[in-house]
Amino acid sequence: FWRKRVRMMADEQEQYREEFLNLGLMIGYYRRRRQLSQEALAEQVGISRAYLSRLEAPNIVSKPALKTVFALARALEIPAYKLLKSPD
Repeated sequence: FWRKRVRMMADEQEQYREEFLNLGLMIGYYRRRRQLSQEALAEQVGISRAYLSRLEAPNIVSKPALKTVFALARALEIPAYKLLKSPD
């Protein structure tokens, strides 16, 4: 049972890998554009700076809750879809 569950979790992790990595890159892009530090943005959103750093890291797949994505978008003063949009 546990091996199957671990394998399923690994598959889920890889399924949207590019999308989650892109989300982190977009968070960092809009944060820098607003000239906010990770600490300042994290405080506005109510998350730790370490968690925000993991979200933005280009080599770590993090899966934030939807409410966190909305809170980040609000703090960055952008529509949430812009965080989910792939760069052109």
